[in-house]
Amino acid sequence: MPRISPCVAALALSIGLASAPAHAATMDLFTFNSPEITGPLTATIAASPTPASFVPGVSFDLTGISASFEGNTFTGDVTFFTAGGAGGGGTDFSGPILFSGSESDPTFLLGSFNLSGVADLGNGGPQDVTGTLIISQSSPGPVPEPMPLALTGTGILAMAGILWRRRAELPTSRVTC
Repeated sequence: MPRISPCVAALALSIGLASAPAHAATMDLFTFNSPEITGPLTATIAASPTPASFVPGVSFDLTGISASFEGNTFTGDVTFFTAGGAGGGGTDFSGPILFSGSESDPTFLLGSFNLSGVADLGNGGPQDVTGTLIISQSSPGPVPEPMPLALTGTGILAMAGILWRRRAELPTSRVTC
């Protein structure tokens, strides 16, 4: 059986480790169900988002939130209120507080929250809407990470050093005169 050199083994191990997935920041899945609407409204938002703006003691705003409803996707801004509830796009919902921490550094709470408010559902103007918002942790996808590449480079350099040292320690042939 052929012998595998330590350099080749280290390189193969490093490549295997480099392909292991890393994980991104935690994301939360927002699902709103209401008897007044057909099907859930869903959005995925960072569990600890960086607000576009905030008013201490009042609210914080997130911009560019993408939501799906009845097969359609739309993007808009959402305001989360310190007194509880949220609003955006002409819709305001009251209910419990949906986050912990300050308005400048919020973290969403996981769980089920009853909300009520007024929304324009596209069928004759604004109407009363009640429903349940469920905030759950979403599974993040893999994100490449530079650490495995640094480990690969360090391993290759270490193996090269070991080989260089072994060659330097080999006995030299004797020269007789």
